[in-house]
Amino acid sequence: MGIPEYNITKADPLDVPYLVFNRVLTEDTTIIATLRHLRLRGFSQVNVHSVNITSLKDWSGEFTQSFSHVNLTMEHQFDGKLLSLPLGIEGMFSGNFTDVFGHIKVSFKSVKRGQQRYFAVDRLSLKDHVADGRVKITAKNPENQPASDFISNFVNVNTRPVLDLFVPRVLMGIPEYNITKPDPLDVPYLMFDRVLAEDTTIIAIFKNVRFRGLSEVNVHSLKITSLEDMSGEFSKSLSHAYLTMEHIVDGKLLSLPLGIEGKFSINFTEISDRVKVRFKSVKRGQQRYFAVDRISMNDIVTDGHVKITAKNPENQPASDFITNFINTNSKPVFERLIALFKETCEDIMRFLVDRALAKVPAEELFSE
Repeated sequence: MGIPEYNITKADPLDVPYLVFNRVLTEDTTIIATLRHLRLRGFSQVNVHSVNITSLKDWSGEFTQSFSHVNLTMEHQFDGKLLSLPLGIEGMFSGNFTDVFGHIKVSFKSVKRGQQRYFAVDRLSLKDHVADGRVKITAKNPENQPASDFISNFVNVNTRPVLDLFVPRVLMGIPEYNITKPDPLDVPYLMFDRVLAEDTTIIAIFKNVRFRGLSEVNVHSLKITSLEDMSGEFSKSLSHAYLTMEHIVDGKLLSLPLGIEGKFSINFTEISDRVKVRFKSVKRGQQRYFAVDRISMNDIVTDGHVKITAKNPENQPASDFITNFINTNSKPVFERLIALFKETCEDIMRFLVDRALAKVPAEELFSE
């Protein structure tokens, strides 16, 4: 409510005329921001949960507080670069935030002014958590509004418009960047060599691998987990997919020698996965590009049907035995196979993403 006798005004709304922010986060991310006419509303609804005096010697303590709702408005001007993309945004910003929690540590010092001593803040640190929020960015120049809308959607994790625009373009191919359609996906050659246990060693060569079904992919969510290290995750599903390949498998399975060669086909139903990925920027010539730094996949296959045809007809009974075994126990077998080929699938995904990103400079990636 303020303390009139000491000329202390109400803290709600809190007005800050001017702030400057200048920080280098990474080699390709520098934020220079000028913020004006900041107004923060919601302090009148503060709940102070705890106060702890940690030291009387240096007048230090800590307290926790929360707000059920906070509103922030300001004028802004951003410069610098974000993931190598140049920034030049000016306009109005408003944000509504809910369930804001803060943990504040502070130490005081005494200062003398005239004949009086006063307290002043010596050190202060804040650790804030915001449960949810929505922002709206309005560009000063109407021509820049699409970029402001993109950033608003990015901050709000409202990625549906981005997915609806970007995914169909990729699935159809982008001729101007020589990016071909990913369906069918052809991999000429793969080699797999892994010791699973003392009595199980799998050495496999796959040729002419073809995967169909990516044109029917549904991307359900896209989440940016960190701008600083360029990481995020997304989930996708396929109602149906089809895999064919030639195979040569050697080694031993439960001490039984393997020597199988032929053709292999699988019909998958209900494939879902969650992909976590972190990017890095690389420089080639005068241009910067994005590339995959790390990637991990967590796949689930609900069901499927396998057919194995032996190259040598004499080996067909053994191939039929394996086929029937897999089809009778499809779910646990697919779970085991996916675990075995997890790294291979991640390598293929890395190759596909890197191949596409290598053709589009970072500055052009979000130019639309």
